[in-house]
Amino acid sequence: AVHDLGFGTLEISSQSAGDEPSGSISEVLEAMAQPLPIQFKSVRGERVVWHSAPDDASREIQALELSAAWFKSLEFEDVDAALAAPGMRLRGRIELGLETPFPLAADLGVEVEPLADMGLDEPVMLTVLVDGNLRELRLEVQAEEPAVALRGTLNGLEDTPSWDLQMLAERLPWPLGSEEGVLLDELTAGSYGWIDEYGLEIEARFGERSPLGFSGLRGRLVGAGDMDGLQIDVLDLSSDAMALEGSGRLDWSENLEARVGVDIERIEPAPWFAAWGEAPPVSGRLDLAWREGRIEFTGRDFEAVGTIGRLGGSGSLDPDDGRVEAALDWRKLNWPPG
Repeated sequence: AVHDLGFGTLEISSQSAGDEPSGSISEVLEAMAQPLPIQFKSVRGERVVWHSAPDDASREIQALELSAAWFKSLEFEDVDAALAAPGMRLRGRIELGLETPFPLAADLGVEVEPLADMGLDEPVMLTVLVDGNLRELRLEVQAEEPAVALRGTLNGLEDTPSWDLQMLAERLPWPLGSEEGVLLDELTAGSYGWIDEYGLEIEARFGERSPLGFSGLRGRLVGAGDMDGLQIDVLDLSSDAMALEGSGRLDWSENLEARVGVDIERIEPAPWFAAWGEAPPVSGRLDLAWREGRIEFTGRDFEAVGTIGRLGGSGSLDPDDGRVEAALDWRKLNWPPG
């Protein structure tokens, strides 16, 4: 047994030597098993730097304390580690088996420093529970403020990783920590699959503090994605004053681009135009595309009984300077509405 081990800077490289092919995760872990048990009563380090692939950024632990046992498994107790980026501190225990199916268990408290634009004064506190093995790993992550929970399974971590995860967030303000901004009453999300073929479903429910003044706003998104992008098959939004549905796609195969087409069943403009009053709502079709930092739009068949006989148009918006270029075509336009 090693009673005390201290070091200044420890650099670890997981890169292959020369043209030698890198081993699989299973081969690497099995090679780490020891013929005799080794115990470290106390380990203290000032800095640990891990280098993986040549083009990948290194990962750094700024301070580390733990006790450890190393034999047919790696057992870390009383872990206290400060990660450089993002600002994060881990405390707890981790155990990893070095024989197939490589059991893994962890019970960690995680303290995450908020980003400057998150609107939080205090760190976000997480609890992380992991149990299972690299073939099927159960995961549970919980935060109290804001109230967020993530649960599910990770599978095939030895070769072809896949996942089946569900998330629930309640009473989530934006900006975070704000008492006057938008308040998301409930957000649920689920995703399953692997990086080349996955599904995604998100549902959101707002209360009185809804975006754009739409009280009782609800939204739903259903899609499927791969390495190149996300196909949005269902996009529904509804509130007391609005109902629309659409579909679209996010594409990041080269440059980030997005497009969405929306059929507006009804929308009441009164939240933006007080003069609209109780006049009949607007309906129509709107197509949006985002590319190279600009939003392009095309609208057609917009109607409102007694106000708009038919309205269409197209144009673009530059979010950086707010400049709008548009061409409109309408007939039977009556003002004031009604």
